[in-house]
Amino acid sequence: MDIRKIYCNSCENFTNHQLKYSHRSMESEQDIDDDDNLILLYCIHCLNNLWVCMGCEQATLEMQYRQNADDKEPVLINFWPKRTIQLRKPRILSSTPKEINRTYIEVISCFNENNLILTAMGIRAILEAICKDLNITDTESFGLKGKLAILKSRKLYSDSIINALDQFKFLGDDAAHKLVSPKISEITLALQVLDDLLVHQYEAKYNLENSAKRLHRIKTPNTNQ
Repeated sequence: MDIRKIYCNSCENFTNHQLKYSHRSMESEQDIDDDDNLILLYCIHCLNNLWVCMGCEQATLEMQYRQNADDKEPVLINFWPKRTIQLRKPRILSSTPKEINRTYIEVISCFNENNLILTAMGIRAILEAICKDLNITDTESFGLKGKLAILKSRKLYSDSIINALDQFKFLGDDAAHKLVSPKISEITLALQVLDDLLVHQYEAKYNLENSAKRLHRIKTPNTNQ
């Protein structure tokens, strides 16, 4: 009985998995050269393993890819469903505007698929949407840099936050206009700043206002009694 530790999405931990089934397959592509000879363009051997968690009994498909069937080590290993330990989970933003929240979830999905250029463009788009939500329109300033200057002049955020948000502009510009993929460390930090910004702008403010209203109701005497 083959047993191996694999990260289980349901248990959210590395657990013992039992191998239930294995299947080998091969994918290749051929062509014909100028002398009508059949030539092999590429050949990939795949070993598909079905593992079952010995705790929750959830199944996981492992796909091992090799250039040669007898190679000891695979050149690539994929799991399906994708292991969530490798994924960034979006925050639950119940008070953020729906359009911004939907775009935010799409940005996190792009990041998890390693689409870093689209992630950078999405981060910038969210920042533009936040400016619009704060009534900073294209009429006042068409570009993001100008909108950030207005945010600074209105003292809506501290200088250090504005400087951090200004980096979003450069990330988005390089991604959109130069097709330059940002470093994973840069985009990870930018997403963290974005998370904190959304919580600060919408979630924390809503929670504070809600708590203040509740306190006011408790402290206000009931004149009808």
